[in-house]
Amino acid sequence: PLPEWLRKLPLADENYWPKQFRRPWHIVTFNAWQHQHMDPPWWCFYQAIRRQAFGALVWETNKQAGNPAVPNPERSFGYMNCMRGKDWIAGWFRELTWRLFTPTNTILLAIATPTLLIALYGYFNEWFTASGGPGSFLAATAALLTGALSFIWAAISTLTTSLVPGTPDAAKNYSLGAGDPLERFRRHFVRTMRMLRRPILVVVDDIDRCKPEFVVELVRGMQTILKSPRVVFLLLGDRDWIEQSFAETHKAMKGIDVGPEHSFGGRFVEKAIQLSIVLPDIPPDERLVYVRTLLGMDERAGEEAVQALAEDQQEKFKVGLKSVEAQVDPIKRDASAVSLHEQVAGLDIRPELKEAMAKTIDRTVALRSAADKRVQAATQHRLEPIARVLPPNPRQIKRIINAIALYQEVARIRIKVQPDTKRWRQLALWIVLMTEWPQTWTTLAKWPDLVTRVHKRTAKNRIEGLDKDVADAWVEAIRANPAAMALLDFQSPNDVPDNWRDAKIDAEAVRELTIIMPPVSGTTLPKPERKDKDSKGQAKGKAG
Repeated sequence: PLPEWLRKLPLADENYWPKQFRRPWHIVTFNAWQHQHMDPPWWCFYQAIRRQAFGALVWETNKQAGNPAVPNPERSFGYMNCMRGKDWIAGWFRELTWRLFTPTNTILLAIATPTLLIALYGYFNEWFTASGGPGSFLAATAALLTGALSFIWAAISTLTTSLVPGTPDAAKNYSLGAGDPLERFRRHFVRTMRMLRRPILVVVDDIDRCKPEFVVELVRGMQTILKSPRVVFLLLGDRDWIEQSFAETHKAMKGIDVGPEHSFGGRFVEKAIQLSIVLPDIPPDERLVYVRTLLGMDERAGEEAVQALAEDQQEKFKVGLKSVEAQVDPIKRDASAVSLHEQVAGLDIRPELKEAMAKTIDRTVALRSAADKRVQAATQHRLEPIARVLPPNPRQIKRIINAIALYQEVARIRIKVQPDTKRWRQLALWIVLMTEWPQTWTTLAKWPDLVTRVHKRTAKNRIEGLDKDVADAWVEAIRANPAAMALLDFQSPNDVPDNWRDAKIDAEAVRELTIIMPPVSGTTLPKPERKDKDSKGQAKGKAG
């Protein structure tokens, strides 16, 4: 069931949400580990998408402007089910037609049909009578048998190879074409997805439990075969596992230089996956809420806190919240939200009441921003001052902008970071560092106090759990990287707004930002070699 705060929002109001947010989605779940015995991987993937999406044509209950999805919809053959059944029948008719008229079956039928027609023509013209002569009689008999048997064989072959979809041979049979062997299947997939008239989210779980070759083939199939603008693939798994799978599969090419701080497999993943995010850490108070939910204890402290406000305060807060929601421009919406936060902070009420009201503001704005296409343009506008520290690759710039647009909403809810504030600017620089210098980012995220020593060479603060020689070597390596230092020690030129001059990333910012971007994957900078002495007092190298 939907949580209380989400259920109270006007989910069914067509004028409240942008159209693409209101539109129902087909949700397809696919467990990669349970299907890794299938070959080719993309074929069983397609079967899962088709079966679940076709089933949703009949059983879905989330109407365009109706109530949110019912947790346990009743499966009854009412009027609406019958109307949706027409779409299901049309989809299956398209699917069966595509299966029957494969290139192989078309060739068989093209050969068998004329032969059978010639034999039938001879039969009706009395070729089989004695008056036709023994030669014509034998020829007509042979033609009839050949035509009938070839037609029967073609029909049986068509039915057995086309209507039974569960084998790898069936996948080859369906996909073969005259030019590109898979082009016929690609066209069919695009048409099928268009026929469903819904965007489709495919959730792929347990991909980090599969063999490397299966992971690579599955991701490659998403890119090159199962391509449709209506389909979004969401992969749930360990990024390190996926990167290593690509590295293992393409190990013959490992000699290629992929640039500093990037892994060989990581470069493949960057091309294959448009946006990669790390799930934020769960704060202790939210863990308590989760445990109470598992135990069946209803958690309504936040709602009761808001209800405890005085009537005039409640009314004023609701008016302010509606004013925030009414803003169409994302920048103005964020400014209104900040203003409402300041009003809430100035109220003479208990801290828990302020906390509940602040969460309501942030959740509402984050939901609106997540569905607003204008947010990306607003983010680009805000990032103009750091254009000089962005990579030269347009693809990477787009990836960074998308990541910032997503993480800023996570930061808004998790750690109360509002756009156009000092912490937001530090977040933007931190994401650029994560994308372009992943080893430096992982090292600093795991040991935030290193940032202090990077900024101040004379700082000698001891870092718990880290060898002094390793810390010194890492600090020198980071300071020797001017591109990374341009992000950490951001010094704005004279032609940029003054508000970016306070964006230098410090240890406090790193500690807070790791709440929403914990370093759960990736590798640190290489550790230096230690110099130990042998029994004769000679120095010898030893890996750190």
